[in-house]
Amino acid sequence: MLTAFISRLATEIKYHPLIAPYMNVKKPIEQYLHQHEILALLSVRRPVRVLIADEIGLGKTITAIAVAKYLEKTGEARRVLVIVPRILLNQWITELNGMGINDAFDIERYNIELMKRRGFPAGYYIGSIDLLKRDQYIERISGVDWDLIIIDEAHKMSIKGSKKTLRYNEVGGKLVGSRLGLHAIFLSATPHKGDPEDYLSRLKLLDPLLGSPRE
Repeated sequence: MLTAFISRLATEIKYHPLIAPYMNVKKPIEQYLHQHEILALLSVRRPVRVLIADEIGLGKTITAIAVAKYLEKTGEARRVLVIVPRILLNQWITELNGMGINDAFDIERYNIELMKRRGFPAGYYIGSIDLLKRDQYIERISGVDWDLIIIDEAHKMSIKGSKKTLRYNEVGGKLVGSRLGLHAIFLSATPHKGDPEDYLSRLKLLDPLLGSPRE
């Protein structure tokens, strides 16, 4: 029993983000304490399902990639999907490269069928939310056994009254809301747009047990 405990403790220490932070891979990155605090908090949560709602400039992208690399190191994230607005694709690829992830697969119309035929082998994949929300594309990726899904600008998955957007239904619902054992990270600098129902609808994709705004 003692030997097993020591072995487990050694593993946790080896991979604990405050001891072995997965940053500064290629280029100097100014590290913020809150990024390490998030890693430390999430290192003991399973599954990792969280909304990171820092303001612009506080390193949400780097934090999410660091969490992904932590889960990769512990063997829990072999297949990672990153979903972003198209305008942010190049920025994300640059950040992934800076963190030592140089072989992320860019999902596009012309290659998604080939990726499906190959079975989406282990690795990092990145695609536009407005491409992937379409029926012919969401069906190709919703059947993939993803370990971690990261969605940037998560507030774009919204509802208006009883009407849910395609981004909410197709991307949020099919990829995250229906898979409660999946690791999922939402990122947004504007998580609350003044509508409590809209705000909670996104959180319920991560935790369906949340109640109404009054509750």
